[in-house]
Amino acid sequence: MSNKATLEYLRMNRKVHNLPCAKIEGTPKKLDRKSLTKLFVNKIFNLKGILVYFFEISIGIKWMWNLKTLKSSKVQNRSIIIGNGPSQGYLTNEILQGLKDNKLDIIVVNYWNENVSLSSVVPTYLVISDPHTLSENAPSRLQDRNTALRKYLLENPTITLICPIRRCKELSTIFNKERLIGIVDSDLQYWSSNITPIRPRGYISMTLYKALAIAKWFDYEKIYVLGMDNTYPRNIFCNIDNKFINLEQHAGGDEYTVDQSKIYPNIGVGLLEISDLYFDSYKFNSDSIYNLDPYSLTDSFKKINAFSSDNETNISLNKIIR
Repeated sequence: MSNKATLEYLRMNRKVHNLPCAKIEGTPKKLDRKSLTKLFVNKIFNLKGILVYFFEISIGIKWMWNLKTLKSSKVQNRSIIIGNGPSQGYLTNEILQGLKDNKLDIIVVNYWNENVSLSSVVPTYLVISDPHTLSENAPSRLQDRNTALRKYLLENPTITLICPIRRCKELSTIFNKERLIGIVDSDLQYWSSNITPIRPRGYISMTLYKALAIAKWFDYEKIYVLGMDNTYPRNIFCNIDNKFINLEQHAGGDEYTVDQSKIYPNIGVGLLEISDLYFDSYKFNSDSIYNLDPYSLTDSFKKINAFSSDNETNISLNKIIR
């Protein structure tokens, strides 16, 4: 066999399918954009978000009030939102510390602590949204990760934790309630374009987008994003059993795969939901948001080529703080 493209195709597939694989449980998605009946059913089913919203209000009205007082509280500040995509690796702890020293608020998501180098720089905010994150009832595969994240947050009490309102009471038994900001996380994405965190969200459930929503609510003068690569289409694989396999590539961690076939019964369904990810990013489009990764598939924000030079992989501190 001499075809280079074929050899590379085999090499990549063999590599991916030999990586450790975690299985995700969940309810199968039933997306079908060609069926008006199924679209109508999905929209009607999505209305349950209204009931969830009233539930959130009933148990978290004080957290709602606290959130309202924070509106436009950062109009003269700047922030950087850091996702866990590969471009997070453009940062070094020296550059990140430089951003912090220049008074940028650092907003991170999920298991930020797992990047041993960068997490030595303590962020301003950490955003979670998955109900299993920091939960004692999480699947066994997340227990050790939750223990490590809890330890990191307890050791760094200056970090403000942002989470869905419905989890504030639970997490206030672990962390001081003054450290918590609750956001509305009920879902009306098929009915609304809302991005404000005091009403049901009109976008796909993605923690990084929720971090962006809170940053918009704070009304920062400038919001930089990094690690919002959204490389999902190029990370989809399919094995001999026709399972939907996703390659997970996060800066600061080893590669692994996730079997998501319980959620996505076929590749088409997965790609339809991924398309929502890109369309929904345009709901946040703003002159105040700048994407620091020139190669990011998130094409809804202005991009800054923040590399130090063409021959370096680190971003330049001066290109951001100038």
